[in-house]
Amino acid sequence: MIRNKRGFRFSASWILGMFLMLCIGFSWFVFLWVQDRQFLDYFVFRHTIERFATDTFSRSQPFWYYWAILLAGAFPWFFLLLRAWKEAWKKPATPLAYTWIWVMIPVLFFSLSASKLVLYILPVIPGLAIGAIWVWDNLSQNQQRTWEKAQLGFHLLLLSTFLVLPFVEDRLILNGKFWFIWVITTTFLITIFFSGIRLKDRPVISAFTFTMGLLVMSTYFFSQNPGMTNDTRRVAEW
Repeated sequence: MIRNKRGFRFSASWILGMFLMLCIGFSWFVFLWVQDRQFLDYFVFRHTIERFATDTFSRSQPFWYYWAILLAGAFPWFFLLLRAWKEAWKKPATPLAYTWIWVMIPVLFFSLSASKLVLYILPVIPGLAIGAIWVWDNLSQNQQRTWEKAQLGFHLLLLSTFLVLPFVEDRLILNGKFWFIWVITTTFLITIFFSGIRLKDRPVISAFTFTMGLLVMSTYFFSQNPGMTNDTRRVAEW
């Protein structure tokens, strides 16, 4: 076992683990290459190297694309993880440091790519959740209240945009079922905030409520407005 000055331990089991990971991972590529000798050119060069280095597939986005998605889509949890960078740097052999690496390195890597899709960074979401909860659990009550208020404000701001959308786009259809879920979700969020539920648990329950409400609302939103969103119905009709 090797231990550096910062307390990071490196043992033979790490080497064995990396070796097994590479063997299992590469076995899939080898199998496909044996089945089709064009696989390397098609998958590795065209759909990996070309996607990263060029805009061949017309999916170019600015460098900050993924950062903006995480800041908005995982608010305030991504902020929580960002604010803990000093602790992660000073204590590299901690779960926080591991989750920080889990999230930041892939996001930075794909931010450098010329071709960007949201699904590229989906594997960082579990790491973000674990790291954010680690930070959240170590905040003081006053800090937790501040973050809880910020989260509620952000959720209500997003929900309030639906009130404005019909005035911005007159073709938009939002039926009664959509507004029923909207009212239920908004009511639950406010009720949770003022409830007697333990402070540590409230933001997590609130985030779950908001996500589930938004998921159900999006079902009605997309089904009622197929011509205004990316969907398969128009392709099938064509």
